[in-house]
Amino acid sequence: MCLSVACANGNKTTVETDSPEPQAMLDKLKAIPQQRQFMFGHHDDPVYGIGWDGDSARSDVKSVCGDYPAMMSFDLGRIEIYGDKNLDNVSLARIRQEVVAQYERGGMSSFSWHVDNPVTGKDSWDVSDSTVVKSVLPGGVNHDKFMGWLDKVADYLNSIQTPEGIIGDLYVKFEDWNHQNRAGLLSIEGRESILENQKGKERWVKLFIMREDTNDGKIVLKTHTKQGGNLMISQIAFIKQ
Repeated sequence: MCLSVACANGNKTTVETDSPEPQAMLDKLKAIPQQRQFMFGHHDDPVYGIGWDGDSARSDVKSVCGDYPAMMSFDLGRIEIYGDKNLDNVSLARIRQEVVAQYERGGMSSFSWHVDNPVTGKDSWDVSDSTVVKSVLPGGVNHDKFMGWLDKVADYLNSIQTPEGIIGDLYVKFEDWNHQNRAGLLSIEGRESILENQKGKERWVKLFIMREDTNDGKIVLKTHTKQGGNLMISQIAFIKQ
């Protein structure tokens, strides 16, 4: 688990990270509306619902629709106070378990943190004191306290461990047999790679395959020509990590 910085560059959004997983997630999120699709989400979906609380392998959305929601969200509020549960009295161990299960289903999870007011000691919705933000900044009276709270959140997020997201590398070989200086895009599961002018030479393109790419039992590989004739795929090789 990591915190990433997203930067806009034209129509391309990139993530500053040594791991391709965050970039793959952003690319997928960008591709969904382009395909005229959307993701349905539900807060605290697998931990309580209508007439039940804490049951295993249960979800109101699943009961109605036959499957879990694509997106789940969980609140880390008062993790800094309680340590083992959140403000909704949900066990942090249970949230960790459900986030991993959601990942293995190919879904996404998000977190909110309704932190307590460090000045008044009341909840996140207490806005009676106007000096709260100033107090947690460097040099403020609550700066050290707030940094300690952030450490607790970071430690918890780092404790959420999943199986390795990348299952292998896919190598695709292109050849410009007719010497037409072909150029275009290669798309795999919504992630795009730019193919520059081939200039009559063969080229191998390396793509990473995410675990969630294979949830439906197939991998979709597409090419789109921007210049020249059709891009010619001559060989494909997969190397499992």
